[in-house]
Amino acid sequence: TWFDMGGERRADVGAGPGNAAYRRRPLSWESGGSAYVNERPVGVQQTAWNFLAVVRPSLPPPLRALLWWAPDDSASALRVPVYGGATRVPYNFRDAVGQDPAAAATPAPIADAFHMSMDSAFWVWNLVASFSYGARGAQAYARIAKACVGFQAELLARADKTDEEAVAMWEDGAFDAAVEHVTAFMDKAGADAFDRWTKLFYELFSSTRDGFSFSEADVPQCGPGETKGCTSRYVPHTDEDGYSSEWYARIVSDGDNAAHYRDLTPTGAGFGHDRLEEAKRRTLDGKRVAAAM
Repeated sequence: TWFDMGGERRADVGAGPGNAAYRRRPLSWESGGSAYVNERPVGVQQTAWNFLAVVRPSLPPPLRALLWWAPDDSASALRVPVYGGATRVPYNFRDAVGQDPAAAATPAPIADAFHMSMDSAFWVWNLVASFSYGARGAQAYARIAKACVGFQAELLARADKTDEEAVAMWEDGAFDAAVEHVTAFMDKAGADAFDRWTKLFYELFSSTRDGFSFSEADVPQCGPGETKGCTSRYVPHTDEDGYSSEWYARIVSDGDNAAHYRDLTPTGAGFGHDRLEEAKRRTLDGKRVAAAM
């Protein structure tokens, strides 16, 4: 549509080569004496936190309010359950200072909005979301959304089961046990979500580093005593997927790029670069074939 910010349905250089639906701040800017403004998407990168509130008036008081809460950008956020009657916060989601006076939760990760910690959910959620802002925007967002939908469904199902168990405890008069039950579930759900999102960051980084796209190896790594059909070191499958044809066309049309980057060698081999790369590929392919025999 006309409001597409990803540069796919409506050409927009602001989306970059990765078709990211985000823009650097500020939203308002000037060029050539004219003022312009970027649209603000529903999910924004500078979000502090986001949540969906569920109110269940038919449930016991400690269970009535259930927030599905997450730090950072709502468009890429895996949300964790937070019961209004819970008595503690999952460790990775704690803040040693707190948003308001007396709101601190300790012990907590040593981190704040500038000093990073890999123990802090705020920072891990930011790391994951940041992949959808740049040169891998659309590609990364698709993977984030898939991971989010899958694990979110699991957490929703686990919350339903926890509700049933806690209600049964409450109806039996075990009030404190019911509160501890939902609190313990929060602890476990928060820890599981933190672990899953940390692993997702690792996966996103390892699969897109250095301008390549990496995936699982075509040939397995050798185990103890193995020498056939395997490689001594793990060799992931590697793709040079570059940019889209539309982006290459934009590069060529920009300024004097057509003359600057044009391949003028008689063979069109890019001063031997392509031939060198092809030789390397053939060598590696030969080693893989030999290893598989």
